[in-house]
Amino acid sequence: MKQNDYQRWVKRKKRLRRRRRKKRKLKNKNTPLISIKNISINSDSMGMTKEEGIKQVYNGGGHVVILGAGASIASSLRNSEKKGKSLPSMNNFIELVGLQDIVDKVPDDLKATNFEELYSNLHNADPNSEFIKEIEKRVFDYFSSMELPDEPTIYDYLVLSLRSKDAIATFNWDPFLYQAWCRCRKYTNDLPPIFFLHGNVSIGWDSTGKRFGPAGMINPISMQEFVASRLLYPITQKNYQQDEFIKTQWKYLQDHLSPEYKAVRATIFGFGAPATDCIPCILSDIIRKCE
Repeated sequence: MKQNDYQRWVKRKKRLRRRRRKKRKLKNKNTPLISIKNISINSDSMGMTKEEGIKQVYNGGGHVVILGAGASIASSLRNSEKKGKSLPSMNNFIELVGLQDIVDKVPDDLKATNFEELYSNLHNADPNSEFIKEIEKRVFDYFSSMELPDEPTIYDYLVLSLRSKDAIATFNWDPFLYQAWCRCRKYTNDLPPIFFLHGNVSIGWDSTGKRFGPAGMINPISMQEFVASRLLYPITQKNYQQDEFIKTQWKYLQDHLSPEYKAVRATIFGFGAPATDCIPCILSDIIRKCE
């Protein structure tokens, strides 16, 4: 093929390609868009409706998730707390919460580097001391001022991954789980109930109506305030049957692990306890009874 013939052939090919592109654009432009609302699922071919498919749970039963301090710490690793606050462990609790000035005034025979041991020593010496009152106030103020970041955290994903047949129980004082639960309600009402086994800065108890709800708010049934729950207990005296609110929380957990609720799995995430703590024994006893 001569050079001039080849160039004419190339130009003709380019013109044909341009024409085909124009035709495709016109065709797509004139094709009406299909509304998503008009798309339906053939339930006969799938054997169930879309709603039934969402609610279908293989192997049956619910899922109970139990959270320790490690869960809240993990939730702030990627996106930190909105004000930059860190979640303390029991070993750096005194430093992060700002209790060092109190500890400096504590008698030497009552001091301890671990916060739970320090609190237990002070409580055993005098449960009504000024040390105890100031520590409880600062701990509550520190945790109650914490906020989740605007970005999704593992708490948001956890809450949305479960349903009303499931449950989440937490040992944590921070408001992260409750805040995640509240903002997930914008998207669905099919959320798991949440329980607070050690109390929580966001949750209060109405002793008249025997109900728990947002701390500081009014129970619309009894018209009584949800009084903030207690947070601190000596590690050697954690008798949860004495506190009415804590007792109900443990009862709810036990119910959700019982055969009547048909829970088929329990996940424990980020939980650890001192050797003197009774919690591991209580948990293992509950799970054993519900098997």
